[in-house]
Amino acid sequence: LPGLRRALGLDVGSRPVLAAFSAGGQCVRRLLLDPRDRAEIGGVYLADATYGEWESPGVVRVDELQEALVSFAVEAAADGRPLVMTASSHVPGGAGPSASAVLQRLHHAIEARGQGALCTVAPSDPVLADLGSPVYAMRLRSVLYVDFGREVAHAGHATKLAPVLLPRILAA
Repeated sequence: LPGLRRALGLDVGSRPVLAAFSAGGQCVRRLLLDPRDRAEIGGVYLADATYGEWESPGVVRVDELQEALVSFAVEAAADGRPLVMTASSHVPGGAGPSASAVLQRLHHAIEARGQGALCTVAPSDPVLADLGSPVYAMRLRSVLYVDFGREVAHAGHATKLAPVLLPRILAA
């Protein structure tokens, strides 16, 4: 990421905020694999983009890309960079876990790193205002994840939630 930014003539002093929807989350998670790249990233927004695979029936596998996301979450919680992940009950291709199931697994993986417990966020929280009723929302300092279950359709994470949440995150 640092070399790419220099090659493109981008300001190497600023840190970009990465955002992705659905399968695009894999691209963002790949950029989180290397600690040097994670240090260059100013924040991450994943709109229903945390899909994964089953390790065994009912158990979400935390693979290399999910582990990179957990590492970024821990670092972001420590230094204040925003990480916002939304999820739905949509199952891509009818197989594998939903983003909701993956977020629940990541929740436990983040807490296992010893940065503290994620706390419930009330639907009345300003960041969630006017977004409907999530199934649940959790926060650990600057890390926020919101599961909308069936409340917001998969595409709505890009068309309804992202245009509202992204500016709120960037303004924080």
